[in-house]
Amino acid sequence: MGSGPDAPPFAHGWVLLHEITMSGGGARDSVRADRDGRYRLTVARPDSGALYMVSAAYRGITYFSQAILAREWQDTVPVLEVFDTTSTGAPITVGQRHVVIRRGGDQGGRNVLELITLANRDDRTRVSPDSVSPVWAGRLPAGISAFQVGESDVSAEAIELRGDRVVVTAPLPPGQKQIVFTYVLPANAREVALPVDHPTGRLLVLLEDTAATLVDGPLERRGVEVFDDTQFALFDGAVPAAGTDVVFRFTRRGVTANTVAIGVAVLSAVLLVLAVPLLRRRSALSGLAAPSPDDTPETLARAIAALDTRFEAGPRTSAAEAEYRERRAALKARLAARLGARR
Repeated sequence: MGSGPDAPPFAHGWVLLHEITMSGGGARDSVRADRDGRYRLTVARPDSGALYMVSAAYRGITYFSQAILAREWQDTVPVLEVFDTTSTGAPITVGQRHVVIRRGGDQGGRNVLELITLANRDDRTRVSPDSVSPVWAGRLPAGISAFQVGESDVSAEAIELRGDRVVVTAPLPPGQKQIVFTYVLPANAREVALPVDHPTGRLLVLLEDTAATLVDGPLERRGVEVFDDTQFALFDGAVPAAGTDVVFRFTRRGVTANTVAIGVAVLSAVLLVLAVPLLRRRSALSGLAAPSPDDTPETLARAIAALDTRFEAGPRTSAAEAEYRERRAALKARLAARLGARR
């Protein structure tokens, strides 16, 4: 349990093997680990094109291993780590925060994508001390609307907007987790103040309004980058202290409907430069004039396995089964597309 060679084994815990294929998949085998945390799982007929991963529940939290193709393993699968939990300890820190701000229309607000990397540097999973308090929270600009969550490294249901703060209620194991969300700034806003209430290792802001100016904040302008024929002004830097607002002032130039509309290709290029794997979960996000993250096979496979686990443990009502099969089919279609691109 935990990481490192000196961590105690996950003795006598149940381990579940998941298979994710285009035609079906699901839980394929389960076994109780021995006193040394070792286990053997069996697939009678492995699918060479399927993804496999193992999961285990410990202290009410389900942990997943890395997803791998059957042809990539020899005799073992990646190590699965589980952790003790705590509601106290070192604060959750912000390693990186990436913000993409689109141009605004004459009548509409500016669409914004944020990606935040949260780091738990403890050796235990951070959990909420009660049913109300979040595990982590961060302030957002005043007056935003249309807040929506993309599929991040934690459940979308565990990320929400409370007043002017985005909060995370999901357990955060040791290591890094990314959260992704979009929102809209007020229409005709001349400035935006990005609150920074946590020290941030790197804050990167991309503005489609390339003539916008930095009014306040410890960032540096790094020039203009072009993504799929769309220009973005790039500002970058570290924010060593909390309590700082990074303020930008926009220009008054009007834009056309073609400029406001954003395609997946533009955002794919932007996120490729940011070098972070992301997911786009809800179909509603594809209708937004805002950035849409790319899928990765590993995270899609993990999402399918988590969906299988919840379905197996939950009530078998017709409505629950219909929802399960609809969501699984959508995830499988996206996984097929990404595996095809990888090959």
